[in-house]
Amino acid sequence: MIKISLLNHRVPNGTHGGVRGQRSLESIVIELTKQYPAILITGPRQVGKTTMLQKLMEGTDKNYVTLDDLNERALAKSDPDMFFQIHKHPVLIDEVQYAPELFSYIKILVDNNHKAGDFWLTGSQIFKLMKGVSESLAGRVALLNMTTLSQSEIYGGINTPFQVDLSVLNEKMAERKSADTEEIFQRIFKGSMPSIVNGTYVNSNIFYNSYISTYIERDVRELSDSIDALKFVRFMTAVAARCSQMQNISDIAMDADINQVQAKNWLNILETLGVIFYLHPYSNNMLKRLVKTPKLYFYDTGLVCYLTKWSNAKTVE
Repeated sequence: MIKISLLNHRVPNGTHGGVRGQRSLESIVIELTKQYPAILITGPRQVGKTTMLQKLMEGTDKNYVTLDDLNERALAKSDPDMFFQIHKHPVLIDEVQYAPELFSYIKILVDNNHKAGDFWLTGSQIFKLMKGVSESLAGRVALLNMTTLSQSEIYGGINTPFQVDLSVLNEKMAERKSADTEEIFQRIFKGSMPSIVNGTYVNSNIFYNSYISTYIERDVRELSDSIDALKFVRFMTAVAARCSQMQNISDIAMDADINQVQAKNWLNILETLGVIFYLHPYSNNMLKRLVKTPKLYFYDTGLVCYLTKWSNAKTVE
């Protein structure tokens, strides 16, 4: 099983998904499709996983099915064998976390056919997916993670991973147009969701309100139906107010009017949904990395601005 995480590794070129470039994951998916029978792409909702894969499957015989469709989901959970009789592989299965029952059947099909590229899978609930994958598809699946758009995907840049190398950094700086302070804060306020960046949705307040109501609240209920939606949004606001700061569960719990155990569990939910991530301090000593308190970040700065009620880039600045 191979796992690749791409946070800042993107390729600018052409026009796809409303950005000035294809997703850097595209070339990697194409290459791994020739090697692995199954590829699983995880990441938050609305970051472009399905859009990218549907673009790549144009002109192929690959089928598509989404488990957001309740009828398809019910069939996948109750009768996986019939599901795969209807949806022949090669196939793209969207939001596969809703039917973990499929994983053992995918394993059987992979072992029987030994054909690379038969299964493309996407999912939004990262840790829930990993459990099913590790139990059934270990050694048979390539795991990729997609986040929101990077600056190089939006504005163009060299397609190389970040390196602590002065010559490489100077090369990147030379081929990019510098941004002044005002533009940097405009980029922060705008965020990096494809639908906002490409202008599909102009009003970011309406977009993020719908995003939270339609996707995050629904997925939260999938993970824990006992959570009060209003309390959870207030909790998200408390977390957003501390974006880029050292994680302090006590303060977050106090502001959200919940206990620390709840705050810790709800942070795990946000991490599971790919909304936040932790940046651990660098140290040559691995033990120090694990012991020291990490900083907490959102993948999308536009969501942070919405939650903290910043009305425009000037107020952020």
